[in-house]
Amino acid sequence: MFLLVMRYIGGFIIAVILTALYLAPAASAQSPNLVPVIIGLKKDVKPEALLKYGVKLKEVYELIPAVSALVPEDLIPVIKRDPGVRYVVRDAEVRALEIQWGVERIKAPEAWEIGGTTGDGLVEVAVIDTGINFWHSDLSQNIEWGICLLWFIRSTNPWLWNDYNGHGTHVAGIVAATLNGVGVAGVAPSVKLYAIKALNFLGMGTVSDIIEGIEWAIRGPDGVIDSDGDGVVAGDPDDDAAEVINMSLGTSEDVPALHEAIIAAKNYGVIVVAAAGNSGDGDPTTDNVTYPGRYPEVIAVAATDINDQVPTWSSDGEEVDVAAPGVDIYSTWTWNSYRSASGTSMATPHVAGVVALMQAVRLKNGKPILTFEEVYYILTSTADDILEPGWDRWSGFGIVRADKCVEEALNAP
Repeated sequence: MFLLVMRYIGGFIIAVILTALYLAPAASAQSPNLVPVIIGLKKDVKPEALLKYGVKLKEVYELIPAVSALVPEDLIPVIKRDPGVRYVVRDAEVRALEIQWGVERIKAPEAWEIGGTTGDGLVEVAVIDTGINFWHSDLSQNIEWGICLLWFIRSTNPWLWNDYNGHGTHVAGIVAATLNGVGVAGVAPSVKLYAIKALNFLGMGTVSDIIEGIEWAIRGPDGVIDSDGDGVVAGDPDDDAAEVINMSLGTSEDVPALHEAIIAAKNYGVIVVAAAGNSGDGDPTTDNVTYPGRYPEVIAVAATDINDQVPTWSSDGEEVDVAAPGVDIYSTWTWNSYRSASGTSMATPHVAGVVALMQAVRLKNGKPILTFEEVYYILTSTADDILEPGWDRWSGFGIVRADKCVEEALNAP
C-alpha cells in the first residue's frame, strides 16, 4: 500500500528509497555478542553496578564475592578496568572424567565409533580373580553371571562370588564399566562379564582353582562345555562360553595341568589374556614373566605409564607380547567405590577389552569370531612401537591400539 501511494503521486524513485529504509533494521537494534564470564568483585561492590555495561547476571555467589554473567564481548576490556572489579574470566567447560587416561591412550572411544559398538552384549569376558562387586552401579548392568570356586564351595550365590578384596572389581571396571556419565568407563562398556572367583579376599589362590576357573569360563551359566558337540564354543550361540578370559594373576611355577587347560581353551576358540607379572628387575638377561603369561597360547601384557614408559617392576622377557596402561589406573572398587591402582593386572584388562571389542564387531556384522592367531597378529601388528624398533622384551610389540584393532577386525574376511 505504501508503494502504491507513492506511485500515485508520481514519486516512484522516492518510493523505492523510502521502502528500503523502512524495511532495513536499525543498527542499534542488533543484539550484542554475549559471552559467559565470571566476574570477581571487590568488597562491598554490589552486583547491580555491572548492569550499566549491559551485563545479564546469571548467579550471584554467596560463598565468594563474584558473579556469573553474560556480557557483551567487546566490553570485557572495559569491565576489567572498572575500579570495583577484581577480574573477568571466560567461563570454562567442565566434563565428567568418566573416560580415564588408559582408555583414552589406547583409543577405545575411537574404536567405538569405527566399529559402531561398545560390545552390545555380544561377547562375554570371564574375569578369573577375587570376584566382582555385584551391586556396583558401574558394573551391575554388565555382570551376567558369577561363581565362587573357593573353600570347596561351588556356588552362584552373589554374596559368595562378591569381591571383598577389590582387585577383581578393579579389573572388571577396566574391561567393562558402563558408559553412564558417572564414575569410569571401561574399554568395552557393554560387553558381559562372568565373575569367576578363584582368589580369596587376600588375593591368593591355587593353580587348581584357576584351572577350574578356566573350565567354568568355558562352561558358562548352563554348566555345559560344547552343548551342541561341534567343537567350538566361543561365539557359538548354542553355548554359554566366554569369548575372552582375563587373568590378572600369575605364578612362578610351570604346572603342566595349567598349560593343558590354556591349550584346551584356545582350541575351543577362547582368547586368554594374562598379566606378564610385576617381577621386573631391570636386568635384560633375566626372564621374569610369570605363568600363565609365559605360555605361547596366551597374550602376555606388560604395563606402561602415562608417558609411555615401562616401569621397572613390569616383568620383562621373551614372552611379552604387547603393553597397555597399567600405572595409576582409576577404576571400580568394592562397596560401590573407586580407586587407583598400578600393575600389569591393570594393563591386562585393557587388552582383554580390546579383544572383546574385536570379537563383538565381528559378531555384530555377521562374521565368525577371530582365531587366536588372527587376534594375535592384529594386536601386535597395529600396536604403537614405543621402545626399540619392532619387538622388545619390555613392551613386546608396543601399546595396543583399540581403534586400529577394531578396524582390522571389521575389514577382515
